[in-house]
Amino acid sequence: MPTSFALKRRLLLLAAVAALMLPGPARAGEVKVAAAANFTQAAQDIGALFENKTGHKVVFSFGSTGQLYTQIAKGAPFEVFLAADQTRPQMAGTNGLAVAQTRFTYATGKIVLYSRDAALVQGPSTLKRETFSRIAIANPVTAPYGAAAVAVLKALGVYDALKSKIVQGNSIAQTHQFVESGNAELGFIALSQIAGHDQGSRWPVPENLYPAIAQDAVLLTTGKDNPAARAFLLFLGGAEANRVKAKIGYGTGEPAKIRMPDQGLDLAGLWSPIRLTLELATVTTVVLLIIGTPIAWWLARSKAKWKEAVAAVVALPLVLPPTVLGFYLL
Repeated sequence: MPTSFALKRRLLLLAAVAALMLPGPARAGEVKVAAAANFTQAAQDIGALFENKTGHKVVFSFGSTGQLYTQIAKGAPFEVFLAADQTRPQMAGTNGLAVAQTRFTYATGKIVLYSRDAALVQGPSTLKRETFSRIAIANPVTAPYGAAAVAVLKALGVYDALKSKIVQGNSIAQTHQFVESGNAELGFIALSQIAGHDQGSRWPVPENLYPAIAQDAVLLTTGKDNPAARAFLLFLGGAEANRVKAKIGYGTGEPAKIRMPDQGLDLAGLWSPIRLTLELATVTTVVLLIIGTPIAWWLARSKAKWKEAVAAVVALPLVLPPTVLGFYLL
């Protein structure tokens, strides 16, 4: 019986120590993302999947790529930048606003000539007919989709003839609103903006008529130490996010060039638990020297029924110091 009781006591003690050393649940974080307006629907869908899977929260701010970059350059607290081009993320890296070697193409965009009028758009010939008074495009200076629209018009040889009919939106989102509201009879918008319905009339523009709209993402320096920011970029380049992109009308890009931060020890922050451990160890040693020897002598010779309980109390100080340090580190 004594042997059985001693074995159970030791097993319980080991179980308690193991429980203390188990890591707790990961803490949920938050990431602030500046995203190009054309990617709004896809970003929201991907963000919802990411939040459900990780517990992290994503806060999006949408706008034209040029406007978002200006805000980032002026110190806006974004941690991730999802652009509609490659130029601004590259500039962010060059100007020290982004973390080196984290830029990657997360999607490729496509443009479409679209009208709410089911009979208006009938291919490229529509642009040569005098059947409309206004055509909407995004600002070609700040919005890559606007630059792509201008390239299409020039490739078809109609830019000069239509220049006076062009109305510009600050972003591709506003350009879409111009067409939907009737302020412009038709316009060049992102395919992703109308991929969810078949209303109106449309002409998917052949990709050889405009430069590739490679949309790059980058980790900003404000988010370099935020695990949630890195996790979001990894998710953005993964299979689940790619399925959303393809469904909405994007090319899927490439995997993220992101590494999660090393979980190394913070040496500067270790001094407090080390000091506590040393203090506890010192107290334990002194106690053992003063009263431990006679107690050990008594335990070795006594046959009392309750000596196992005394032995457990004596052993407790030997366990506490390492578990305090281990629990803190975890």
